[in-house]
Amino acid sequence: MKITKIARQKKKKEYFSVFLDGRYAFSVSEETLLKSGLEEGLDLNNEKIKGIISSDEPRRAMDDSWRFLGFRQRSVRELSDYLKRKGYYAGTVKNVVAKLSELGYLNDAKFAADRLNYLKSQKKGPELIKADLIKKGIASDIISSVISQGIGSPKDEAKEILELARKKMAQMKGVEPRKAYNRLMGFIARRGFRVETAREVLRRVRGLSEEEE
Repeated sequence: MKITKIARQKKKKEYFSVFLDGRYAFSVSEETLLKSGLEEGLDLNNEKIKGIISSDEPRRAMDDSWRFLGFRQRSVRELSDYLKRKGYYAGTVKNVVAKLSELGYLNDAKFAADRLNYLKSQKKGPELIKADLIKKGIASDIISSVISQGIGSPKDEAKEILELARKKMAQMKGVEPRKAYNRLMGFIARRGFRVETAREVLRRVRGLSEEEE
């Protein structure tokens, strides 16, 4: 197979498309293009092509990682899963993650703390925050640490629940107490607050009582 054309890509200008016998075959970074000595008219066999693509993988995986991290902060699990979906070898994924962790661009403890603060600003409770961090692949010890430091005391949680309950109650004027209680409990539970804390708070809300549960 002969290289009939090498063209710089329009979207990824640091990459080149290689055409064999008049048809697109693969793409490589500029660095690999120069190192491999690829040029129009050069004959390639399947083994040579496979070697070129393999040697280009670490660079390509790192470039894809930079783009992925450019949208927002990511956990180690998120980046690893992303690279695996892109088809990179496990060894390449491991090396890229290690390098980015070493450079400080991947830090699960910082990610977890920042994620917790964001979810708290969205009025989410500790149970939902914990579930979210588990989904992001954060280790249990990190989750325990950030929640114990960032959630506050049960009194703080009760204060947040009371604030949410009062706002929701304003939208339920005329609703009989039992229905209002059930709706509030469902609303607060869906936001990830502890059920026992919610029960204690709602018992103190005007118009709701234990007898009306």
